[in-house]
Amino acid sequence: MIPEPKPRPCVGCGYCCRKGPCGLAWARGAKPTPANPACPFLVELEGRFRCGVWVQTGEAERKAIADALAFGAGCCSPLGNTDREKMLRRIS
Repeated sequence: MIPEPKPRPCVGCGYCCRKGPCGLAWARGAKPTPANPACPFLVELEGRFRCGVWVQTGEAERKAIADALAFGAGCCSPLGNTDREKMLRRIS
């Protein structure tokens, strides 16, 4: 059995969103292309990447979005996320 990766704290590197939009982004009309698969709603705020849909949503809906998309659950990407390491160097 292959062990599941253990999540590491999210540092806001945007890696997940650059790999492709989530269901919420698709529902909001995201149209990634093979040349640019990144979520069009990805924004950079104060040096970290955030979900633009979440940023523009009212306080009442933010918790539901964060829970649905597992914001803050941490990075468990087994895909060689070097973006996370770069962000760690930048913010430390």
